[in-house]
Amino acid sequence: MNIVELLLAFSEYVVCLSVLLAILGIVFYWRFDSAVKAFVIFLIIGGAIDILTHTMSRFQNNNLYWMHMYTLLELVLLSGFFKVVFARMKLNIPIKTVTSIILILCILNTIFLQPLLSFNSNASMLVSMTIIVFSILTFYHLLDKGQIEYKLIKWIVSGLLLYQMTNFIILGSSNILIEYELEIDKMIWVLRICILLFTKLVFLYILFSAALTSRKSLAV
Repeated sequence: MNIVELLLAFSEYVVCLSVLLAILGIVFYWRFDSAVKAFVIFLIIGGAIDILTHTMSRFQNNNLYWMHMYTLLELVLLSGFFKVVFARMKLNIPIKTVTSIILILCILNTIFLQPLLSFNSNASMLVSMTIIVFSILTFYHLLDKGQIEYKLIKWIVSGLLLYQMTNFIILGSSNILIEYELEIDKMIWVLRICILLFTKLVFLYILFSAALTSRKSLAV
């Protein structure tokens, strides 16, 4: 199996996991607390977009404009998750203001720099950087909190931080990678897919843990 075939195979696994996460999120949604619910909405919409973009790519249709939309949705939905988390920790962080500014910059990037039919690497990096900052702030304020609800939030933030940091580094170095052999570029993207797979497995564990925790709480 060559690198291209490996990349395609891993992409199939990512879509399958995205669909599974979306289904589990819908089935167990009522059992989750507000923070996990906010995150599950992100998983459900992400799963729907993954199916759509994967189907379009199989028919060799350009799906890059969906990436522009997904980038904006990713920012809004994950900001909603962090807004719930920050409110629970009683942190006065202007998350709406920050999100609005980043949204405007992403839209300006689409209008003036990277149009709908091109890969929006600038906007993706900007969103990744924003989520990384939110994640680090969350970790800092959760260091001394050991309750089960915060344990689940730590797992979610860990997965987000791992993927977003990888995404930021790869996108940031993409211009440099172009100067090297194509095989190296493909291997880097295989690494990105592998980390995305691992992240989704972490999210799968989180959903089951959150559902089981809620079930125990209901049984008490």
